[in-house]
Amino acid sequence: MSLLLSSTCSAQARIVAETRDLGNGVTVETVIVVDEALSRSSTKKASTVNTYKYRGEEIGTVTLTATFGYDGSRAWVVSASGSASMEPGWTYSGERISDSGGTAYLSATIKNTSGQIKVSVDIDLTCSKDGDIS
Repeated sequence: MSLLLSSTCSAQARIVAETRDLGNGVTVETVIVVDEALSRSSTKKASTVNTYKYRGEEIGTVTLTATFGYDGSRAWVVSASGSASMEPGWTYSGERISDSGGTAYLSATIKNTSGQIKVSVDIDLTCSKDGDIS
């Protein structure tokens, strides 16, 4: 994902949206929100909210939230967590949260209850050494 936010000027959250076609009738809209109220000069808290749709109908939302530290020479993940809300007829399973350097990762699977449609969920959220979130 190549979304970049600069969050050094405003106390308001910045929001960027992108929609991707995952194939098989599935799309995902990604919105990144930086919580400026909980961010300090060396800490950022941000979420990436991912809304999945099948043939235009919403099937669920998966959110990865992370708090990052940064000091101008490196960035790191302080904490990360995931949450999901599925529409009836869809399940969410196998969530795994990990991190490396200044990037938090979430992977999971969304399926319809008949098992005919399977969606791989792969989300990442990154903080640069200067506190930029992408």
